[in-house]
Amino acid sequence: MLSFIIKLILGGIEMVDLYVALIVNGRRTIDQVPERYREQVRIDLSALGLDENGNLLPTE
Repeated sequence: MLSFIIKLILGGIEMVDLYVALIVNGRRTIDQVPERYREQVRIDLSALGLDENGNLLPTE
């Protein structure tokens, strides 16, 4: 955990990545993400095959 905080402070981890991880782990919702990051968080979640709540997208 300490190394994660250090990387976050030093810029090794982007805020978007942090919010994606928090949503995937059920610790935040998209509504709790600051507006300036929301669209990129949605894009990254979609790229992982997840909806904006961190749930798997339905496959065809």
